Amino acid sequence: MKKALYIASGGLLFMVLMLNILSSQSISPLYFDLVKRDSQAAVSFLQQIKRLPDFGYYKNLFDSDIQTQFMVEEVRKNAEIQRLEGLLVKNPYSRDLLYKLSLIYEQA
Repeated sequence: MKKALYIASGGLLFMVLMLNILSSQSISPLYFDLVKRDSQAAVSFLQQIKRLPDFGYYKNLFDSDIQTQFMVEEVRKNAEIQRLEGLLVKNPYSRDLLYKLSLIYEQA
């Protein structure tokens, strides 16, 4: 009876260890790009976390060049929204304009 208990607990321990090893190998490639100080990866990271409450903390971890690149994307997106909304005033039922705006707002 004890031998079966030892085998079962050893098997369970082995399964937990294998699951831990497999999950540790599935680290996002974005992490490795951040470690290499890839600026595009940092901008991508900031875009992914901009809705989180700790966004200001993470934004301040990067230098001003990366923050500027991130803000350029935001300014470009806002300019595109203003342009499309201006066109929408002229033609409020334009299917293509409404679709483009919905895609932009969905990404935001």
